[in-house]
Amino acid sequence: MAYLPIFVEAQRCPCLVVGGGRVALRKVQALLEAGAAVTVISPEARPEISSLARSGKLRLLAREYLRGDLRGFALVFVATNDPRVQHAVSREAGECGIPVNVVDVPELSSFISPSTLRRGALTVAVSTAGASPAMARRIRERIGRLFGSEYALALEVHRAARRHLRAVEADPGRRALRMARLAASSLPARLRRGDIEGANRLLLRHIGAGLEGLGFAPAALAACEPASEVDR
Repeated sequence: MAYLPIFVEAQRCPCLVVGGGRVALRKVQALLEAGAAVTVISPEARPEISSLARSGKLRLLAREYLRGDLRGFALVFVATNDPRVQHAVSREAGECGIPVNVVDVPELSSFISPSTLRRGALTVAVSTAGASPAMARRIRERIGRLFGSEYALALEVHRAARRHLRAVEADPGRRALRMARLAASSLPARLRRGDIEGANRLLLRHIGAGLEGLGFAPAALAACEPASEVDR
């Protein structure tokens, strides 16, 4: 199978998870992190899912899936080992034109979920087209060793640098060149080492403003955002 890699805006997107176990919990957590409006259908659910339902963060229907349950949803995940439910949900999703992922059953899915690495605004998704989720995880872990949590802060600095350049540099070509030079610099490594003086020199050279000039208080530079590595 050939897949098109895309990132979907999921804010307030109505999403359904069929299943209530460990894998379903991972899907739920990923969807909530993306801001989706989540419903779970399962006769039994892990305590974490039940707790999220009680706190109003998702809707839990404590029963079996019924035909017609997919009405109104934009995205569906099936996280159950019951082949009958897997086939039934996949069939209804196909009839309704709703994208569906049946976990670990690519032949019943219209999309698959990659193994994902997150560092703040940086997201790296790895897929083997369903051939080997274990290999996808291993590749993600190797990438994670190359891109540490300092990239979360580095990207926030880049975001601020772009805003600054839009205000002071009228030529789009020159703005792009200056940002490209910053991207090729050792800024992430300097942030990782806590070399604020060195980071300031780089920014002044390429952007014309240091960290404080870009709006970063000294306290904000003390720690990089914790890494998040998820296999969803």
